[in-house]
Amino acid sequence: MPGRDENGAPICRECAGISRDFFCDRCGFEGMLLGRRLCERCTLADRLTDPLDDGTGQVHPLLALLMGLLLELGRPKSRLIWLRRPNVLRLLQDLASGRVPITHEGLQQQEHGLGEHRYSGWR
Repeated sequence: MPGRDENGAPICRECAGISRDFFCDRCGFEGMLLGRRLCERCTLADRLTDPLDDGTGQVHPLLALLMGLLLELGRPKSRLIWLRRPNVLRLLQDLASGRVPITHEGLQQQEHGLGEHRYSGWR
């Protein structure tokens, strides 16, 4: 609820006299909008699509489940922040393109940017 009444309780935008709407232009969710008037979840979907593209313009079939899970989790803003990390983008691109096999062994061979640690914790 974007508005507040005289006691500070949350109220809808209409009751608060706010003329701007807060509905996502894509999915209709009412809430915080980011660029292009999209909610955080729709923005996250857009930001995941490019690094997970397998070169055909589509999300790699084996990574579609991962994308779905990342979109379904609460607090999409945390994943938008996570995607700002160059090593995360690089790993997703490498998985989608086949440069890194989508296997436990493939992930274990990759450094994730925290010193010598590996992705072995993802088993």
